Amino acid sequence: MYPEYLPDSNVLVCPIAFSMCGDAVESYDKGNIISDNFIATPGFTDNGRVEPCEILDHPYVYLAWAFTNEMFVTAPQIQNFYQSVQDFGTEMYANAFIVEDDWEFSVPLDDSGRHDGVSRMREGVERFFITDINNPGASAEAQSSIVLMLDNIADAPESFNHVPGGANLLFLDGHVEFAHYPKAAGGGVVLEDAPLPIGGQFPMNGAGIVLHIANHIFGAGEEGLESGFHQDVLWPGTDYE
Repeated sequence: MYPEYLPDSNVLVCPIAFSMCGDAVESYDKGNIISDNFIATPGFTDNGRVEPCEILDHPYVYLAWAFTNEMFVTAPQIQNFYQSVQDFGTEMYANAFIVEDDWEFSVPLDDSGRHDGVSRMREGVERFFITDINNPGASAEAQSSIVLMLDNIADAPESFNHVPGGANLLFLDGHVEFAHYPKAAGGGVVLEDAPLPIGGQFPMNGAGIVLHIANHIFGAGEEGLESGFHQDVLWPGTDYE
């Protein structure tokens, strides 16, 4: 699996996820998946192949940008990230193709000047995180710290693929680690009335839940429709043959 393309949609099928039913075609193309974000799309649903617009938030999450742990150490960083995600989601409906570019945050995460945005996931993106050019192992070290894909996470234990609150994390170098979602202790951050943890391994913290919340707000299902953000737009890739 590479950051720029997905060779087999069945990679997105988790064998133990309660939300899945069969292979990728059965789950995504035919809509046999438990997700609030699924809606039938004329011309795409049940046509025998998985279209990019049919791939939903379950059971895995693909991170299209190269986030690092140091971006989400403090509560203000995660709060600023929450605002940037909301702004990005709104802008996305004016121009869906912005998801293919580097992301400049509407609100910098902090005042360091190093967290004003994030690079789009692509081959060689780890070079942007090398601090010692004389270290021959710096590239591999950077790859081993960037999460590419993970099991769906949420602030409710029953919503995890691995109950009661854990996820497999696929890193850019290809290795996989299982991580537990920590309970929010004192000094965490509160978003949408929920106490969330800060620091630790991204996205097993409040920043990961920010992305989960965005799936509900900007998704194509009932919650997205109720939020007023979802529209019938042409998503990147839906017109590709």
